[in-house]
Amino acid sequence: MSLVNFQVKSDRILVAVDSIGGTSKLHQHVNKLFPVPHARMLLCGRGNMAFIAKVFNACSLLSCFDEAREVLPRELPKILQEVRTEVMVYYVLSLGRLERPKLSVQEIYVFGWSDRLGEMSAMRFAKQQEARDFVLEEDLAGGVAPWLGRGFPVLDSTEAMMRLAAEQVGSAMRDDQSIPIGGRLMLAELTRDGIMLRCAGEINPDLTHKNRGRPGPKAFGMQSTGLNLAQPL
Repeated sequence: MSLVNFQVKSDRILVAVDSIGGTSKLHQHVNKLFPVPHARMLLCGRGNMAFIAKVFNACSLLSCFDEAREVLPRELPKILQEVRTEVMVYYVLSLGRLERPKLSVQEIYVFGWSDRLGEMSAMRFAKQQEARDFVLEEDLAGGVAPWLGRGFPVLDSTEAMMRLAAEQVGSAMRDDQSIPIGGRLMLAELTRDGIMLRCAGEINPDLTHKNRGRPGPKAFGMQSTGLNLAQPL
């Protein structure tokens, strides 16, 4: 599980994600912010990490946010099918079994400057596990995931982002301390002319390291047995 929180203004977008990913048995720090500076655009996501990485690779070839709006609706299903095939191969070669992969809900968030709108903009592509198509939500004013079941907070500062993230992590871990969530709060600030990334600090350090040990110095997407294509974020 990943947290993705953001607030959009016409001249500025603030995005926050956590840094812990993996499975219930292995937690590790992973990258969850994917900047595309030449396109004045940034991506993040929730779901399968191989899928999110492939979407980032595809967006690295685009020229702007508006092009991503045109291209992604037709490319996301193709990329997801590629990942399903790769996960099936992984199951056969590493686990010795053939089965249809059950990928979780997939979400792709795209932030950036829109020449069409003349302002900063955000969109979200989401696909439920058994749904056939991705659903596109455009011109978003903000977002909170996982949702805490109340009104949308003002997220215009590092302090506000940290308070919300600490509450989200605490809520998730009260239900299940094996959930891969938390770690460090990573912030991205986007304007028309630039993208700034920084680490805001540890989210609930007592909670996120209790009963799980320290995340090991493993490479993004790697486990001791090799690339785990089925690993969620």
